[in-house]
Amino acid sequence: MSEPVAAKPVKKTTFDKTREQLSLPEGTYTSGQESCFNVIAKKLPKSAIPHTAEICNLVLSLNLNLKQVEAGMYFLAANAFELAAFKTACGVGVTYTPEEIEAFITDAVQKNPTAENFKILSIVSKQFPWAEAQKLQAFVQKACENRVVQKEEKAEKVQKAAIPEGPTLMPLEQVYDIIPKCNRYEQLPEEQAKHEAFLKSINATILTRFPPEPNGYLHLGHAKSMFVNFGYAKLRGGKTYLRLDDTNPEKENEEYVEKIKEMCKWLGHEIFQITHASDYFQRLYDIAEDLIVKGHCYVDNQTPEQVAEFREKKMDPPCRFRPAEESLKLFREMRMGLWAEGTITLRMKIDMKNANPNMRDPIAYRIKFHDHQQSGDKWCIYPSYDYTHCLNDAFENITHSVCTLEFNIRRESYDWLTHIVGGYRPMQWEFSRLNITNTVMSKRRLLRLVNENFVNGWDDPRMPTLVGLRRRGFTPSVINQFCQLVGVSRNDQFIDYGLLEYVARQEFERTNDRAMAVLDPIKIELADYKEDKEIEYPLHPADASKGMQKIKFGKTFFIEQSAFMNGNATPDFMELALDQPCALRYGPAIYVKEVVTEKNGQIKIIATHSWDAEEKQKLFKAMKAQKKTLLHLHWISENDSRVAEVRLYDVLFKSRDPMEVEDWIADMNPNSLIVKDKARVPKYVAEAGTQKDGVQYKMFQFERLGFFVVDEQSSNKKLIFNRTVALKSSF
Repeated sequence: MSEPVAAKPVKKTTFDKTREQLSLPEGTYTSGQESCFNVIAKKLPKSAIPHTAEICNLVLSLNLNLKQVEAGMYFLAANAFELAAFKTACGVGVTYTPEEIEAFITDAVQKNPTAENFKILSIVSKQFPWAEAQKLQAFVQKACENRVVQKEEKAEKVQKAAIPEGPTLMPLEQVYDIIPKCNRYEQLPEEQAKHEAFLKSINATILTRFPPEPNGYLHLGHAKSMFVNFGYAKLRGGKTYLRLDDTNPEKENEEYVEKIKEMCKWLGHEIFQITHASDYFQRLYDIAEDLIVKGHCYVDNQTPEQVAEFREKKMDPPCRFRPAEESLKLFREMRMGLWAEGTITLRMKIDMKNANPNMRDPIAYRIKFHDHQQSGDKWCIYPSYDYTHCLNDAFENITHSVCTLEFNIRRESYDWLTHIVGGYRPMQWEFSRLNITNTVMSKRRLLRLVNENFVNGWDDPRMPTLVGLRRRGFTPSVINQFCQLVGVSRNDQFIDYGLLEYVARQEFERTNDRAMAVLDPIKIELADYKEDKEIEYPLHPADASKGMQKIKFGKTFFIEQSAFMNGNATPDFMELALDQPCALRYGPAIYVKEVVTEKNGQIKIIATHSWDAEEKQKLFKAMKAQKKTLLHLHWISENDSRVAEVRLYDVLFKSRDPMEVEDWIADMNPNSLIVKDKARVPKYVAEAGTQKDGVQYKMFQFERLGFFVVDEQSSNKKLIFNRTVALKSSF
């Protein structure tokens, strides 16, 4: 009878370790509370350690936010703990009502009518120091969005209107100002000279890199990373590598590599050089042998479970004291494939007692019997991220190794290895990662959505992937402006998805041609009409340069089902009803005569019409007498339109933060996709249904419905349009 297999220990998370360090009681904590406790664990001064329990209880009892806890830690760095003073430093007891904040912002906008958003935000932040930054930003953006920008535009046959400005953006110099200008490390004179000579030879002042792992499709978080790395280098007269971090061969493939390259170019970033971590495999191996000889690395025979246990308990593994000659021999045997996966590793000999777990002898090489998409079967050992990344930065003369804050814990080992190896030392600097409401950004979770068919592939327009956003209709300029609006910070960022829609709406309002389309058509036949009539329709009511489009008004046309009441109009209904006439946009007034049922079971409205201006004026007065407004319905002619499938997309998850709910899959929005398969679009719009503009398909504003893009699967046989954003902001 075989021995029972012992259960594998559950890998501890960062917060599990924080919980132990602070002796927190068992229970469930929100992500905000976990962030607060992580800050306390990291920044609490030694003098305040006796008050740890009291401080942690304050976080829970007073519901302190991250900003307040940061302020408290700053206070304790210079002052002894005293309860009343600590509460004051944290802003305890200070509350602001939404009405109070909105009133102040409205006043600030009125007093500073030409001020950019970030200046208004600065004024407001000083007035409300303890308000959540994201909420203040949302209030300010909304107030600034409502500012009226007057433009004098006169055009023949086009009504006078203002072309909306784009979002107010902080200048790039200020966006990137938080990034250190110079390398924090003093270089050896000869290395500094070589480094400067290299930069001069490529005509660059700085070098950055964008290093995605080719194990999935890039998403909006990567777009921000590209904005930071490519954008900062461009601003400072530098260049940027696209380096593919291909050290995990079993998860990587050429499809991901090509899509990464495609998305970089699609967003408009200029790549200095495309490299791979695997380009340096031989050089990395040679350095590893040298480090073994010098006593900085050793071969360890512990299992992964033992490695985790010893690191957690800060115990030296027995193999740590193995002679260098023996480690070198074993490492070469690893290279020759003489050891099985998981039985042996090469580790960096740093400090097993260090408070930073990443300094407790991290793995440098592990065995993986898996062909590599670049190097084939040449290698069966592969370097780890901690070993590879910093050395690749050094090889490529990177001046600013800019990454997200989760890599902050790795900076210490990054610096240790570049110091031990010698040569040029690059500088790592971290910024906050981008988190968006109502979606997930983890590649692992996105992969599950794809593999288990919760979505229709990586380019599903509901996905936060760049290919999905492109298919939905978001343009490179929208995504880059969104990143600029979000900015670069070291504080946690949880951005409302509505902000991305707002930026898109601002651009599309300026650029998209107009069209009248009907999603849920109901047929109207004019009993007193014979021949079609051509009407000139402005493609943009505020931009005469776009010209006019001729459309046909005929005997039979369609309006939205929701715009008709099959009965007498109720007091709050202002569209077409049996007893209530209505007007058509750029068309006549119409009067219901009767409603009939066709053979297919669909109802048809029989109506009469009038182009007479005086008749419309009478209708206007009659509606006004009922305290109603004479509406002009959008419509589409039967003879001048085609049937199309229109897909209405919404957010993928119901909750703002799907990770806060118990079952994130169950939180998926059942209405994230609604298909209208009998919609009607004008023929001139249908003609664009198979025309591609570069890699972005033609976009339109369907009046009163939203902004729509031709789907990549659209064809002459089946027209498909995707709604990018609705007309009204949810932000």
